[in-house]
Amino acid sequence: MSSSRSQRFDELVSKYLDSILSPEEEAELLVLIDKPEHAGAFFEATRLNAEISGVLAEPVSDEEMEVFVARELGKARKTSSRICNAILSSLPNQIAPRHPVAQPLETDRRTKLRLITFPWLISLCLHAAAIVLFILNFSYTRDAAPALNNAPKVSQNNIESESIARIGSVNGGAYTTEASGKNQVSTASDLSEGQGVETIGHGSMADITFDDGTALTLDADTRIQQVSGGQPGRNKGKRVVLDTGTLRVAAAKQPAGRPMEFITDNAKAIVLGTRFTLSNKSGTTRLEVSEGVVRLDRLFDHASVAVKAGEFAIVKAGVELVVRPLPANTGRNFVKGVSLYGIAVTIEGEPWLPYTQALADGLSIDAAPLPNGGNVHKIFVTPVPATDPDTRKMLNSRAYSYQKDMTLTQSIGNGDYEIFLWVIECVSSNNRLFDVQIGSSVWHGVGRQNMSEWKKYGPFRTHVADGKLSVNLKRITGNPTVSGFAIYSVPPDAQ
Repeated sequence: MSSSRSQRFDELVSKYLDSILSPEEEAELLVLIDKPEHAGAFFEATRLNAEISGVLAEPVSDEEMEVFVARELGKARKTSSRICNAILSSLPNQIAPRHPVAQPLETDRRTKLRLITFPWLISLCLHAAAIVLFILNFSYTRDAAPALNNAPKVSQNNIESESIARIGSVNGGAYTTEASGKNQVSTASDLSEGQGVETIGHGSMADITFDDGTALTLDADTRIQQVSGGQPGRNKGKRVVLDTGTLRVAAAKQPAGRPMEFITDNAKAIVLGTRFTLSNKSGTTRLEVSEGVVRLDRLFDHASVAVKAGEFAIVKAGVELVVRPLPANTGRNFVKGVSLYGIAVTIEGEPWLPYTQALADGLSIDAAPLPNGGNVHKIFVTPVPATDPDTRKMLNSRAYSYQKDMTLTQSIGNGDYEIFLWVIECVSSNNRLFDVQIGSSVWHGVGRQNMSEWKKYGPFRTHVADGKLSVNLKRITGNPTVSGFAIYSVPPDAQ
């Protein structure tokens, strides 16, 4: 509706509430209130402000609210004015058939407009119009255009500031953020509605776990501006606003109609339950899906794609929004696998070299032994999760460096490669943490695992130009270790 028309409607309503409408103004108001935009606004205002005033004990659905409105209007059927009739005729068409109301009696045009049983409700709704408009505008701005700098924040004094998730293990500089500032956190800290989380510095990392098991891992120098636990009564799912950095997600199955949303400055990822990695750096949002399906929306034009397991998509100015297969599906070829300090095994269908043969084939390791010369290369751990016999054998042998970085160097032809590392924890949970540097690229936060847990890390992509592939394990805490690695060649254009 136009601004002038809205202002005139408000003016006439105000006069009506003060009982000073002239006959001409009464006729004008009857015409305006018969317009769908005014009836719709009246309907929504009735719902929200009836809830606010305590008329309804709890939020209700549109259908229940229609029943409520029709019932209240029906009480005035014997004495209602033309205003009441206009409201009834302008409400959704389905109300009248379900809740028939007798035709109102004609009144003299010079008689003041009045309702016998309903004026308290109309007055309540209209006097709260400013509140209603603010709520509706706030909701629309948040949902339709969630720019990072304008993302809504919930006061910590609000009832919604109760714990919605828990910050598990952390490393380095990890902080919770809110309007009042930021506070450094340690392991096992509660996260409240509307708070953010930030990791700062080399090797920093933080885990967030929701009650339903949904887990987020923030890599180094990652900032989540806001986390929401969802609002079941208002059909709102969980929401995470990723300002910058990289976020790894294992989302549990979400309730029907309440998907989880991850928002960057130019994109929105919508999930029901899946595993994926989302990064937001230098105006580029990149989504890689390893399990399930994620819908990726581009915010400025609402273009959308569905990204399935083994696929990725990028949102960036000037780049077409399309789904592409991850390098694993674009001609990646197995080159070599090595069981470090182990025997020949078959891993994922590919033959791996035993350690002795790998040394003869151009592998070298720079690592620090135990001071007492003890053998740390053979371990006896039952891997979690359980795996096949060959993988178990490979995991129970390892390269190790005592309180020092470790470097694996492999002679190889020049070209583009992807490297995967296998790591198992054999001492205690969260015992070690290290970064992986290959060429000029660094991947943070490798090795932090539960006792007996094993992980396959990668792919780590690099280009070799000097015939030497160097994998540097840069120690942060504990001692770097790796049980095996695999090398794949990839086409130069696989991004």
